[in-house]
Amino acid sequence: MQATDQFVPHGKLLLLIAGLASAASALNATLYSSSRIAFAMGRDGDLFKMFERIHARHRTPYVSIRATGLVAMAILLALPIKDIAAGTDIMFLLVFVMVAVTVIRLRQSRPDQERPFRVPWSPLLPMIAVASGITLALVLIHVSPTAWTVCAVWLALGAGIYIGRRQHLRRR
Repeated sequence: MQATDQFVPHGKLLLLIAGLASAASALNATLYSSSRIAFAMGRDGDLFKMFERIHARHRTPYVSIRATGLVAMAILLALPIKDIAAGTDIMFLLVFVMVAVTVIRLRQSRPDQERPFRVPWSPLLPMIAVASGITLALVLIHVSPTAWTVCAVWLALGAGIYIGRRQHLRRR
């Protein structure tokens, strides 16, 4: 950070502004995608049906947007930024691990399905991705044990809701 002032006038300020803009952009994308995921899960019956509600005038999934915003605000108010950043990193790594596992499973269970892309050195490369993602996520325990606790609770809550909704739909 100090080197920036030596190379660029007001370098620290520019770097700070760029970092804040980058963080705001990432947060906006995360909130947007999270609200759309909640909307789709409500529509598909994986979450409560109220998440599929569309605002009459704005044509947006207002319940899922509000719920996502409230959860994000609660997390922002409850945790230090270091724990939030570590938790976000853990969750993104776990998503990438799930994608790699899905690639392996789909290539094995449906080998004849037409695909628009190739995975070089499959299944070795996806296996390396799984191992790398899990390793990096586990290293983050040293950065923020709190983030791992929050992520574990969040995953357990999500699994509980998913299993509960599936059982509820089967009983119908």
